[in-house]
Amino acid sequence: MFAAAIQGKFIALTVVAAINSVIAAYYYFRVVRLMYLAPAAGPALPAAGAESRLGQWPVQLHLVPVNAPWFRDADVLVAADCVPFAYARFHDDFLAGKALVVGCPKLDDLQAYVEKLTRIFATNEIRSVTVVRMEVPCCGGLSWAVQKAIEQSGRKDLPVHEVVVGVRGEIVSERAQ
Repeated sequence: MFAAAIQGKFIALTVVAAINSVIAAYYYFRVVRLMYLAPAAGPALPAAGAESRLGQWPVQLHLVPVNAPWFRDADVLVAADCVPFAYARFHDDFLAGKALVVGCPKLDDLQAYVEKLTRIFATNEIRSVTVVRMEVPCCGGLSWAVQKAIEQSGRKDLPVHEVVVGVRGEIVSERAQ
């Protein structure tokens, strides 16, 4: 790919693609390193009396109805499907009191996410959106889909909070958008 781009005199594009590849390799190497080189953590046991904070079903973005009653006057949590496995306190720290939609920006069609979220934001009185995603590059697509949906829904006043979770389960960054 790089050789063809260089032969086609797309030098700038080749440099950008090479830099992007190095950055992606860094993040994926961290995952591989944790999988094979880091010492295994012991099994985490739920706290006594721990309860699910899930308030509705279904949760998969492709399956939730656009006009579901739980979206009325709701704070919406848009979560990458890996996050609840990586972040042990997902239910208590993020899910409690929110309407949840879950998806994988790497395996699913992002344009379909944009269209569905646009309809959800335009149809319902959403108060806020929290995006919780992993630090790996592919998960950035989830934040992008939410931003596009907000633009297309006309809800530019909708507050968005993004939380990025590391592959070790720690919060890497938080920001309001």
